[in-house]
Amino acid sequence: MYAQGTTLAEHPFGTMKSVWGYRQFMVNGTEGCEGDLNCNAFAYNWKRAVALVGLKALMEALLRLF
Repeated sequence: MYAQGTTLAEHPFGTMKSVWGYRQFMVNGTEGCEGDLNCNAFAYNWKRAVALVGLKALMEALLRLF
């Protein structure tokens, strides 16, 4: 279970750190760091969804929700 968790969680952080150059938090404090990480995680997830599904299909699915 531990090995599966690390393989799922390490890839996004590795991508953010090495490819995007995200080496340290841009703000101080727990709340600021949490917000900073949330923004980066959202960007990672959005880029991944666009790469997997395509922008047009993703936008159509989002429009059906709202």
